[in-house]
Amino acid sequence: MKKLMTAFAVCVFAGLGSAQIESQNIVGYTTVIPTAGKQIITGAMFNQVGGAALDLQDIRMENVAANGTTAIWWWDKDAATYTYAYWVELYDGDDPLGVDGWGDAELWEPMSKTFGPGECFWVQPVAGSVDPKVVTAGELAVSDGAAEFIAVNLFAGKQVQVCNPLPVQVALADVGMSGVAANGTTALWWWDKDAATYTYAYWVELYDGDDPLGVDGWGDPELWEPIVKQFAFGEGFWIQPVAGSVDPKALFANPFYQE
Repeated sequence: MKKLMTAFAVCVFAGLGSAQIESQNIVGYTTVIPTAGKQIITGAMFNQVGGAALDLQDIRMENVAANGTTAIWWWDKDAATYTYAYWVELYDGDDPLGVDGWGDAELWEPMSKTFGPGECFWVQPVAGSVDPKVVTAGELAVSDGAAEFIAVNLFAGKQVQVCNPLPVQVALADVGMSGVAANGTTALWWWDKDAATYTYAYWVELYDGDDPLGVDGWGDPELWEPIVKQFAFGEGFWIQPVAGSVDPKALFANPFYQE
């Protein structure tokens, strides 16, 4: 998955620079560059300036036609179903709103959904798009340095999509877990857009051959040896904590933390 991360700035995308809201966090934007015709998992790296969750309509597409051929969809962990929206010219009934955005499949009316930092979704630009982009903007929820970790809430026995919410590349080994046993029953898996397959890792007591390494982490299902993988800013994956886990969370170290 190729991504381009911009430098953060005070003057930002989509009119945020003129908003009459002050933020203690770093404000900026990022551009994800997917491959036309390929589905990728990406997610919400920002809050809105002022702290509100990112809205579906704050996720913007560039270089794709607003004709209902580019899709975004997200997982409902409880119903175990997806909800789809399409990049369209938005309407209110028969009246065009004069803007493009994410609408339903039939009436092209705006759809509502909020995404917290670390929450993921799928995007697939229509095949044939030239240099498609997914652009989000806002404030980094972790950049005030108040918390040592950003914790993404998980749900025992439920599969959820999680993305790297930090403005840096994160190794799989640095994705921590709390509230689950390190016995190979909690899984994490990520999508390869080119091979169209998943790779799985499990939360285990890590080994080097027959020798325990003395730490827990993400290992292969058989030897419990560490698996190497890097997640770019905003790159997403699935996690399913084992049923019966108590308050499971995925933990990302806050690079701005100050003791």
